[in-house]
Amino acid sequence: MLHITDVSLAQKWAETLDIGTRNELYHLLLRVVDNAETQNAVNETIHIADARETAQIARCADGIRVIGLDTLISQDYAAVFSRLLSKSPNAELCPGNEFGCAAALAVEFVQSGGRRIAVSFMGLGGFAPTEEVLLALRVTIGYKPGLDLSVLAEISAAYERAGAGKAGERKPVIGRKIFNVESGIHVNGILKNAANYEPFSPETVGLRRRICLGKHSGRSAVVYKLKTLGKSADAESIGRLLQEVQAQSARLSRGITDTEFEGIVERIL
Repeated sequence: MLHITDVSLAQKWAETLDIGTRNELYHLLLRVVDNAETQNAVNETIHIADARETAQIARCADGIRVIGLDTLISQDYAAVFSRLLSKSPNAELCPGNEFGCAAALAVEFVQSGGRRIAVSFMGLGGFAPTEEVLLALRVTIGYKPGLDLSVLAEISAAYERAGAGKAGERKPVIGRKIFNVESGIHVNGILKNAANYEPFSPETVGLRRRICLGKHSGRSAVVYKLKTLGKSADAESIGRLLQEVQAQSARLSRGITDTEFEGIVERIL
């Protein structure tokens, strides 16, 4: 189970989120988690800052919440999870993200038989990012294949509007540029079969793919962009278009916009 509570939202952003905004975020998040849990669902909470402190698990009661374990990814985490779950089958894991491995630990915990993990959207607060855990579970074990995850982009936008945080352009799963593709071989492969490079489609998470033009582009990208303009060209003309795209991109030290490409097409064709 993935849990979110209105209480946690209120505590984290009590000074910055009004009730209406908090309710909007709460109900958006409920669309991608199993249920809303109250804090009383956890019998006890222990903080383990270092994987070497896992001896505390021997004293665990069932239904315990374990917070931390940031360094566990470099240890025998499977053995630790086995020991924890044998002692507390309903244990909840809330892995810290100091080393950027919280999502991986959360997924490994579920694959080891764990049924309860605590996460936070975009990893706010230093925990496993909800969106990364959801997609990893979807891809690796087919978790809730019918769950509509396109709402993730909507949640990200709501968080930004609320001032609660902004996802980086390349943030895994929800970054708005993660499906921007320029490299020639990648574009060619994606246009033939997107599954060559994408474990999930952009539509799955409410995003769109964008074929970009730049100094790394190849012929496939030029042909694709021409088609979006309702045009076509022979092999020689495509070669000249590609040369101009690459040269202009190098001069500008950035990619070529669609408008700039239209200008190139007008000059060359």
